[in-house]
Amino acid sequence: MRFSPSGDAETQLLSALLPIVLGPAKARSGLVIGWGSGVSVGAARAAGLGRVVAVELEEEVINAARAFEPFNGVPQRDRGVTLVTEDGRNYLASRDERFDVIISEPSNPWMAGCGSLFTQEFFRQVRAHLRPSGVFLQWLQAYEIAPRNVWSILRTLSSVFPSVHVFSPVGAPTDLLLVARPAEGRLSWPELQRRFAHQPTRDALAQVGIFGAADLLVRLRAGPRGVREISAGAPLNTDDNARIEFAAPRDLIEYRRYSPRTILDGLQRTLKLKTEVLRWPAGAQESLCEAELRAGLVAAAGRRGAAHPTLVRCRTLAEMLEGKGIEASTERWLLAVGAPAELVAQLRKLSGEPLTGARALAERFRGQTSPWVDAALAHLLYRQGKRRFSALALIGGVRSSPAPLGSALGRLRAALLAQSRAPLAAWRAARDVLGRELSTGKSPSSRGSESTSRPASAPATPGVPRGSR
Repeated sequence: MRFSPSGDAETQLLSALLPIVLGPAKARSGLVIGWGSGVSVGAARAAGLGRVVAVELEEEVINAARAFEPFNGVPQRDRGVTLVTEDGRNYLASRDERFDVIISEPSNPWMAGCGSLFTQEFFRQVRAHLRPSGVFLQWLQAYEIAPRNVWSILRTLSSVFPSVHVFSPVGAPTDLLLVARPAEGRLSWPELQRRFAHQPTRDALAQVGIFGAADLLVRLRAGPRGVREISAGAPLNTDDNARIEFAAPRDLIEYRRYSPRTILDGLQRTLKLKTEVLRWPAGAQESLCEAELRAGLVAAAGRRGAAHPTLVRCRTLAEMLEGKGIEASTERWLLAVGAPAELVAQLRKLSGEPLTGARALAERFRGQTSPWVDAALAHLLYRQGKRRFSALALIGGVRSSPAPLGSALGRLRAALLAQSRAPLAAWRAARDVLGRELSTGKSPSSRGSESTSRPASAPATPGVPRGSR
């Protein structure tokens, strides 16, 4: 299977893999309610579920999902997949089979009829069809919905499942993935890490920048204690009162009144990771700090680095990725690489297409072959708002320049990638620069701890169009 690092792809992938990683060690069967693009079903099969039943109400959704066959593993033609065109609740009501994993990916609760997939009665149906060690995942959005209605759904879910963890993808933080288990219990760091020994699961998660337990844990927003705390006193959503069925459409109309940040910050404030996760290994803080940088959570990594003085490496990487004053820095670094002052003055005046400007400059300064050419092009691209291309323009200068100059250009490249929302690429660029600085003794910081994990690069992946789950 192939995935892109876009937010929807990460949501679809984690919807299938989170319950497998957090569920029974030898999960064999799964039920997916809602076909969408077919990516979640394909990922569940790729991760080792021997049998998956997929229930989809609308046959045209299944037909449309053929457009996603380059990305979803073609589960429509997989003998391990049973595809049923039926209402999810009716399917559960008419069968006795139990599953290791159940995944519910309905449309948004403001859609007519979808509110019934967020009620206490539905959650009871799901629990009755789970094996004792099974796991249920429920998708929910944090956008265009009132916080009180999110708390209502959380309280309703936790009234049936005593253990509810809330995760969100870093590429789509306003998607909430609610992982519910019938038995109470905390997460175990070593157990999470052991699940990455399963190569199909490991390979699928690596494509969205998840290489180990730390990468999963930086996506955790709340644990069972926090869910109970923040949802205390919220009304239950039942078939009889149909609260969400009627409230969610009003929230959509009045969406400007509600910020997803209120929901995400409210959840995050309840999280005390040390109490939610058992058996922290040595070097856990370093691993979490690196995972935050890979996820683009630079501010969080910076705070962690400040709180733990031994995390010199992580703190240095976070400083590289903050990218403060980049525009002034591009001019400063141009001068540092030996670019004539006249060139810098010309760059301030240039507008229009960056490549045209670069050609004009190259003509003017013909014969001067030095790293400033790459830096000048990067500066022009940055001025055009093309930060990722600006970072690409710096590659030659980073590789060919002497250590101090290469490090300076490398730091600029890492900061540009971080600003262009390419956190995994930015982390890799910053890590490479720091490695170069440490090897030449030019790092401004002491060497500090080098015990953090360094996963191999994930394979490049083609784009998945944003759209239906």
